[in-house]
Amino acid sequence: MNGDDSGPWFTESPLDGGTIRLAVAGDIDLATATALRHALRRPLREPGLTRLVVDLAEVGFLDAAGVAALVSGYQEAQAGDVAFQLVNCRPAPLRVLEIVGLDKLLTSAQP
Repeated sequence: MNGDDSGPWFTESPLDGGTIRLAVAGDIDLATATALRHALRRPLREPGLTRLVVDLAEVGFLDAAGVAALVSGYQEAQAGDVAFQLVNCRPAPLRVLEIVGLDKLLTSAQP
């Protein structure tokens, strides 16, 4: 994707009960996957975090590098006993997750 307005942008919002919502906006591809990795790591350092909810409502494109970044975030969350959940995934990114067999794994809220 091009580097103009495709993002990504990240917004963290605390929710109740040790949960942080990370809203992601823009395309997640080879050029932007590192930024996603860093954005996923930051809230995982928060004391008392029990669940990280990654909101993909504004992600229109996801490639293999983006999938790898999400898997990395999932693995880091699991290592810290933090539940990792994807929500509001648009059809195109969801299809990518389905193709690689990660849709069920990554949308699980269980640590």
